[in-house]
Amino acid sequence: MKNIFKLLFAFSVLLVTSCDNDPDLRMPDTTDGFLPRIDINAVAGSSLVDASNIDDVVFAMDLGIEDGFTKTTASRYDLIVKYGKLDKSYVTAVVEADVKLGAVSYTIDEVVAALGVNKANIAVGESMVFALDVTLASGKKLPAFVNGNSTYSSSVLSLPNVSPIANYAVACGIFADFTGNYKVEYVSGAQGTVFGYGIFEEGEIVEMKSTGYTSRQFGFSYLFGDFGLVDLKLELSCGDILVQHSKSGIGCGGPGLNLGPTNTIYSYDPNDDSELMISFTENIDAGCGGSPQEVVLRLVKQ
Repeated sequence: MKNIFKLLFAFSVLLVTSCDNDPDLRMPDTTDGFLPRIDINAVAGSSLVDASNIDDVVFAMDLGIEDGFTKTTASRYDLIVKYGKLDKSYVTAVVEADVKLGAVSYTIDEVVAALGVNKANIAVGESMVFALDVTLASGKKLPAFVNGNSTYSSSVLSLPNVSPIANYAVACGIFADFTGNYKVEYVSGAQGTVFGYGIFEEGEIVEMKSTGYTSRQFGFSYLFGDFGLVDLKLELSCGDILVQHSKSGIGCGGPGLNLGPTNTIYSYDPNDDSELMISFTENIDAGCGGSPQEVVLRLVKQ
């Protein structure tokens, strides 16, 4: 089934004649005191470009003027997309010039063709931002982006609490919560004690928390909790559970007894968060004269 990403573009107008004395609100080259106010509302579930099903992505949009407003100096709207890359560079392009009001839709292939980028190179963590260039009846153009930055900051062009752009993050869909209480089961790896402290506590109940769309973390008892809980940070990356470097705050004056990734990567089912297998490196920075060891835990949802 195709992933349909819907945007609702509501166009209205704002009377600015009373703002003539305020240079921050006055826009040049207007002819009758009216300017378009651009409101873009993304419907629920539409803020994701699913990298795991990139070929099926379709952006469906409904463009219209807000009821009760019919007069505007805007003579033309151009639909613009800005593609933000992992290296912090960006590409902007016109998806459709002189776009007409009403229902429109664009496939991912049409969008990347406009951008001139390779669809296969679109990566998790990047983004696509849709907005509108506005051309007034006077011929004055109000661009959506200047040097990659949105120009929709003036209250002339948008109302408070209304976003005039729609930002779509590139990620892989996660349909289960992957939050809540989990029971920790020790599978393999570091055992015994460090300086008389037990390393891990079998059967501990931990709370998995969301720190981002694909980011999770839980605090668990490392060295039996004598030094407090240590957070293990995870990234759910298109089927793989990736462990991030996590500082424990425990050390001997040099590198800390920190946790980090291993070469063993377990997978997850985006529809099922009932059980997770996690592999990480205990004492990854070889703190306190110790050696790194791989640890495998099973987390069972309670």
